[in-house]
Amino acid sequence: MTDVPIRRRRWLWLGLIAGLLGLGALVFWSFRPLNSEERHLVGTWRTQAHRMQGSYTFTADRRFTFVVGAGRRPLAGSWSLSKGRLTYYFNDQTEPLRSRITTFARNLWDGFPNVKHWSIVFESTDRMEVTLSGGLSGAFDRDCDASER
Repeated sequence: MTDVPIRRRRWLWLGLIAGLLGLGALVFWSFRPLNSEERHLVGTWRTQAHRMQGSYTFTADRRFTFVVGAGRRPLAGSWSLSKGRLTYYFNDQTEPLRSRITTFARNLWDGFPNVKHWSIVFESTDRMEVTLSGGLSGAFDRDCDASER
């Protein structure tokens, strides 16, 4: 009869260790340094391309804000860039922590349906060509005035 509580305790410890390892990996992944492409992307970009017209800000902590169209609520989320492929997903940073955790868990369960991809080619320091997964493309120019604000 004493074997059952010992087994339960062992599974509890194994679950706790696995959870801590997963949390540690998530923290490590969140704080990894930016690669050269990501450093190049950091800043505010603007485009006049049809249906993408607006301001796009990418920060060094891998967060973004998109303001598409006048008077619309900004879209926010997280991003990463590797080999010319920008991967981002929307998560409202203004929501309370409990709501963000619930959204993350739902996305994890659903296979992250709101993950999007762009193909990016940097033409110069202040210009890039972006192609969305749906085929829509346009040129983006760095907003140098945004850094002075």
